[in-house]
Amino acid sequence: MKKATNVLLSVMLLTIMLIINSGTAKLSEEESQKEFKDKSEINKEYLVDIDLLEQMGIMGGYEDNTFRPKEKMTRAEMAKIAYKLTNKGKEEEKSVEKSAFKDVEEWHWAKGYINYCKEKGYINGVGENRYESEREITLKEVSLILNRIMPEYKKYDNIGAPQREKEEEAIATAEATRERIAKLIYEAI
Repeated sequence: MKKATNVLLSVMLLTIMLIINSGTAKLSEEESQKEFKDKSEINKEYLVDIDLLEQMGIMGGYEDNTFRPKEKMTRAEMAKIAYKLTNKGKEEEKSVEKSAFKDVEEWHWAKGYINYCKEKGYINGVGENRYESEREITLKEVSLILNRIMPEYKKYDNIGAPQREKEEEAIATAEATRERIAKLIYEAI
C-alpha cells in the first residue's frame, strides 16, 4: 500500500510539474468561467496553489462558488482533504457502519472520511476516543497529517515542528486559514 501511495504521489507531482513547465498553470477555459466569487480576497501568493489543488480535486470551494480564503478549516474538512489527497481526488466516502470516535455522530457528513483517515493512521483523536471534528484545525495539525500521508515531506519533522526557528515561530503564530492550508498541501505534493 505504501508503494502504491508513493507511486500515486509521484504521478501527481509529475502532473503538476508538466502543467507548470508547459505554462498552463492557469485554470482551463471551462474551469476559469467558474472562478470563485471571492477570488479577489485570495492572497496572490496562494492563487496558483489553490487553482492546482482544485483542478486535482483535492481542495475546492463551496457550493456558493466561494473559496473563503480567510476562514479557518475544521478538523472534519481536513479529514476530507486527506482522503482526497490519498485517493486521486475522489469525492466518495468510504462506507463504514460505526463511527471511529464517540463524538462523531453516525450521520455526520465527514464520518467516512474521518474513519478512513483514522484507519490509515493519518489522524488521531484528542483523547477519550474523541475527535472534535468541528474544531478549527491548526497548521501544526495539518503538517502532522501531511507527514503521516507523505513521510518524505521533510519541511516539518515528525512532531510537526518546523526545522528552522524562524519557520517554527511563523507556524506557531500564523492563522490556519484555508489559503495557508492550501499552500502547505501544495508544498507537500
